Amino acid sequence: TLRYLTTLKLGSNRFWGSIPVGLGRATSLQSLSLSSNNFTGRLPEGLFASLRSLVSFLYSGIHGNTGSLPTELFSLPLIETISLSDSQFSGTIPALNTPMLQRLSLSTNSLTGTIPPMDSLTILTELILQNNMLEGTIPSFRECPYLESLLCQANRLSGDFCALETNTRLREIVLSENSLGGSLCVFAQPVPSLKTLAVSNNQLF
Repeated sequence: TLRYLTTLKLGSNRFWGSIPVGLGRATSLQSLSLSSNNFTGRLPEGLFASLRSLVSFLYSGIHGNTGSLPTELFSLPLIETISLSDSQFSGTIPALNTPMLQRLSLSTNSLTGTIPPMDSLTILTELILQNNMLEGTIPSFRECPYLESLLCQANRLSGDFCALETNTRLREIVLSENSLGGSLCVFAQPVPSLKTLAVSNNQLF
């Protein structure tokens, strides 16, 4: 009965319990919004393996969620928007094999490890990773020419952000409350769209 369903929006309700495994039978699903409910437990194992047509998945504000980010979600060929903010996810960010991804929000979780390479995200516009426990340096975004927003404050990132000068469409760079060091970057080429640069509470000089 779910085979031809393309859109399912259940956000901002009082649904509780676990996500039904049968949701994976909605193989034509393109948009799935489950945010701001009382779901508990992990997302079903293998759920996204059968949702190959998914374009948008919203699962933010699920405070009873447990477990790590679902690896299959980050390999979907058509996915454009992933929002998993404030949902108690732990562990590392999987490899990003999502060539159509434009918006990725994983803020306010308990994610650790490093930010994975962004080489395959050639049409990415927004990356929102603030309020986690991510470490390491800021990866290269040279292959992301459409990037407009980079929000990574309140992590444990180190190094500098000078390489971002190649991303000339950036409107906001927010890297406050990290462990960035060295001298403040002076971009060698103009970034005409840049309106916000926030790097307070680091170790810059």
